[in-house]
Formats: sequence, C-alpha cells, structure tokens
Amino acid sequence: MAEEESAIATAVESRRREFSIGRACARAALSKLGFPPCAIPSGPHREPVWPPGVVGSITHSAEFYAAAVAQHGDYAALGIDAEADEELPSGVLEDRAPWRGVGNGIGRRALRQGPD
Repeated sequence: MAEEESAIATAVESRRREFSIGRACARAALSKLGFPPCAIPSGPHREPVWPPGVVGSITHSAEFYAAAVAQHGDYAALGIDAEADEELPSGVLEDRAPWRGVGNGIGRRALRQGPD
C-alpha cells in the first residue's frame, strides 16, 4: 500500500519482501477483528502504526511470518517473536543488555518458571 512504501523505498529486495509479507499477515489478522484492508505504516522507530484501538505485533524469520492483533480495550500491548528452534548461543542469557529480551531478569525468571 502506498502509505507503507516510504518505509521500504530504499530497502533491498529481501527486506521489501519481509516487510510486505509481514504487513499482509497483519491485514489478515485485522480482518479477523472486522477491520477492512488498511495501510499499516511504520512509526519513527520502524514499529507498525496500528489503526486506532488496536495493539499488535509483526514478526518474521527466514521462512516464517506472523502477526497478532487485539483490541486495545482487551490488552494494553501485544508482542510476538519468531526465532529458529535451536540452542541459544553461549552468553545470551547474561545481563549485558538488561532492557532486551530474555537477557533481562524478568525474561530469565520466565524461562526458569515456565508458563503460569
């Protein structure tokens, strides 16, 4: 969609493909909530800008693409991530960057404790 093009105008073909497929997944998810097809532009930090009243997340890996959305009234935020199902590299759970992913104390506790 035209409103999305500026985010990938100078990107390499592989990035353009990832972006487009991710946005297509997001539109499919939005349709499940009753939204008509719409642009999902990028914000200043490359984050998806959802329609008013929606929270969501888009993820992709080399061969997997997905999106999840929900009404903001039901959830304050929503995040998903896809990674290869393989052993984590040595040191990834260290607190070198405490604001990121499973490397922070909250993420490590969640990994140790498992699902609620």
